[in-house]
Amino acid sequence: MDNIGHAFGIELEKELKKIGFDLRGHYPLLKTMFYTLDVDFDQGKVTIWYGPEQEKLASCKLSASEVVGKLDIWHKKITEPRLSDETFLQNLYDVKNDQNHIAIPDIVAAFAERNIYGTKTKKTIRVFLSYDLYRLSARTFDDIEISLVIATRAYTRRKSDFLWIPTDARGKGMYISHIKYRKVHPRTSDIRANIDATVRHKRL
Repeated sequence: MDNIGHAFGIELEKELKKIGFDLRGHYPLLKTMFYTLDVDFDQGKVTIWYGPEQEKLASCKLSASEVVGKLDIWHKKITEPRLSDETFLQNLYDVKNDQNHIAIPDIVAAFAERNIYGTKTKKTIRVFLSYDLYRLSARTFDDIEISLVIATRAYTRRKSDFLWIPTDARGKGMYISHIKYRKVHPRTSDIRANIDATVRHKRL
């Protein structure tokens, strides 16, 4: 396996450089960008994962060019522009149902029901949601700000209860269980309502 592993590693690194990725880690788990490559020399295959083995993207034979080809397809699909920041935040706001926080499974289910990403496959929704939260340049919509709630141990027992989100382009990340909403400043309508209420009070 040593000779095979060495040769495969060299070829894989060369192929990854063609798409601007680097290679890190040690067998059987190699890392590149947001992805984990689980190399199984006995079975002669490689499994491509999003994040630290969070969502399985694809499996292929032990071929550096095939691995990188499939990885490149998935990376382009994950990172392609889908929603503007405003539209994405609006969609997150629309599923909160007057709560000040909402759990990850409820967001995924709502996105599937509303066909936000053009798919009802929860694995794909989780991957797209994770990346869209990572690339978000602003977290305020109108007068609402979203914040990410770090998953406690109780929420990491089932993968569906939490979401891995990258924090940099080298695969570091965080686990969240909920998205929290808070009001950051009053709407114009709220200010007008307060003024009208004050005027009415003074007239009484």
